[in-house]
Formats: sequence, structure tokens, C-alpha cells
Amino acid sequence: MKIVLLSVVTLLTTSVAQAQTALYLSIPSVSDATLSSWDAEVSSVFSSAGCEINRSGKIGGALGPLAWPELNTFRLYQCNESVLTALVEAGVTDKLTSGSRQPVLVEGDLVTMDAPMPTVTAEYIIKVSYYSDTDGTLRDKDLVALNTKVSSKKGVWHTEGVLIPSKTVGTIRPDELTFLFYDSSDIANKFRDEHPEILEMIGQFNGAHLTSFLYLGATISEN
Repeated sequence: MKIVLLSVVTLLTTSVAQAQTALYLSIPSVSDATLSSWDAEVSSVFSSAGCEINRSGKIGGALGPLAWPELNTFRLYQCNESVLTALVEAGVTDKLTSGSRQPVLVEGDLVTMDAPMPTVTAEYIIKVSYYSDTDGTLRDKDLVALNTKVSSKKGVWHTEGVLIPSKTVGTIRPDELTFLFYDSSDIANKFRDEHPEILEMIGQFNGAHLTSFLYLGATISEN
């Protein structure tokens, strides 16, 4: 996937579901046999924690100043309870390593939004954020201003959820992972072409509130 101006941030919404424990897993390119073997080995751990795959897909590119491992597959699990510690204790978190590339696992509370279900044609985006300000008051104010700006626009992105990490393996813990999508790449490109002023607002937001960030462009699999 060619990423062109993946400039998006969390779109505030008044309809938010209760937070649930979630695990984000991203892995380098491994063989189908390796992945199948790993799935079989960890199935009991995931089952005990009540984990199910909420979203999965292929990462096609990245945009942003953050140095992030080159990984090409992601999964987002929703669980009834924490599972990452159990995976570490079982000694399985490094079994998806390929060469020098290790998997990234991020666990925390996932707040889901009232968004439509994305299809396989969606332009899916995962934003990795490290914030520079611990007081979110001004950040929230700027998000409200952005929300007001885009609320009447057609073809705007949908925010599926925000993961607030508490534990990580393979990376320094981010402040947020945001999962969002446009209905298609054509809609995404049209929106960005027609609304440069919104892209400018997003750039200003990133500059004012983040020490580093990265947009991961993905295609999702059918559930």
C-alpha cells in the first residue's frame, strides 16, 4: 500500500462503549507454518483469558517520524482479562521473531467507538502516539475544534477505538494506539485532496502535542 498523507487523529464521539482489555500484536514476515504453530501453542492461554480476534490484517507502509519495527501483520484481540504476562511467562513472545525483527505486543484498555464495521476495501490506519503533554485539557480542546471542523464533511474517517497501553513487549510503551479507517482509498484520497485545511490542523495538533508518532497503513482481513 502506498501511503499518501495519512494525516488523521482521533475523532471525538459521544457514543463510547465501556473499555475492555485488549492486546495488539504485530509480527514480522514469518512462514504460515510458523504462525500456525504459534497459534496452536498459545491457544490455551488466549482461551483462558477469553481472548478473541477483533481485527486483523496486513500492514502495507508507514508514515511519520517514529522509528518503529518493520512488521507486516497485525492482530487486535479483545480479552476478558490481561493475557500478556501469561504469554511472557510461557516463553512464547519471541517465537514470532524473524531474523533481527521481533514482534511487538501492546496490552491495555481498549475504548471502542460507535463506528460502522469496516470492509476489506477500507483504508485502515493505526496511529501510534507518544504525547508531549501529560495534561490532556488543551489536547482535548484542540480535538473538539478539529471535530467541529470535520463534523459536516463527507468522506471523513471513522474511529473504531483507542488502546491505552499498560504493558508492552518489543517496544517502548506508547501513550495511545488509535484504530481508524476511511471507507476506501478513493474516499480517503478525495477527502485529503479537498480539505488541505484539515490536514494542516492535524499537522498543528501533532506538532503541539506529540513528541513522536507514526501512521501504519493497513488492509484488513475478513472476520
